[in-house]
Amino acid sequence: ARRLPGEQEMKPAVTVCMATYKRPDLAVGAVRSVLAQTFRDFELLVGIGANDGTLQALQKLADSRMTVFYWPEVEWPKVWDELFAMAKGDYIALIHDDDFYEPEFLQTLVAGFDGDPMKYAFTATGFQHLHRNGTRTLSSNNGFWMMTVLYSNHHMKALRKRDGFVWNPARRYFPEADLFVRLKALGVPHRQVGGNLYVYRTYTSHYQGVVKRFLVFLEYVDCYRGQLTYLDTVRGFVLMWRYMLKR
Repeated sequence: ARRLPGEQEMKPAVTVCMATYKRPDLAVGAVRSVLAQTFRDFELLVGIGANDGTLQALQKLADSRMTVFYWPEVEWPKVWDELFAMAKGDYIALIHDDDFYEPEFLQTLVAGFDGDPMKYAFTATGFQHLHRNGTRTLSSNNGFWMMTVLYSNHHMKALRKRDGFVWNPARRYFPEADLFVRLKALGVPHRQVGGNLYVYRTYTSHYQGVVKRFLVFLEYVDCYRGQLTYLDTVRGFVLMWRYMLKR
């Protein structure tokens, strides 16, 4: 791995993690939205998986809160796992390299914990769909998903220590999804704080999106076989399917 020089050591309240691969222009936009947050006490960890100009583009942003890792030989899901392991904050937020936060995203979700990072598994906000034509629509039923939440690092570390994360490169299964399902399946409480503060870029029609979510759900089923108890697995699947329908 290669790090950008000049990062300062600190113990931030929040760690924001982003993995990126061959989308330098979009990645810069995602990073800018993080750096523009009204809540300032965070670190940003970025894992780059390709020599595609992203490293050079992010160097120009020059912010001491951002640390960039260049991992050209690391399998894509494993990049997320590495970022989670290095997080120093009491809370962890995730962002895809083609999405972005509204300015109040972190501030709203941190406030939802009421000053206690162990009170909830995560706090959640809704999201907006950003369509190809530039228009936006709100998520139906004020739904949330794995990227629109702020996780408790305490609960995340407990899950990692006990079981590790499930990831399957052949199935494109990412640890961030695994984290979400496990916390939901184990019944750790969460809190919905309202709003639609995560902007999710969508590339498909509604019909295509429903088909895609069903296929992704089948991938979850395949990856979880033998990984959790039967009861936890069923609970996780039901909750995951409910959240997918809300999208």
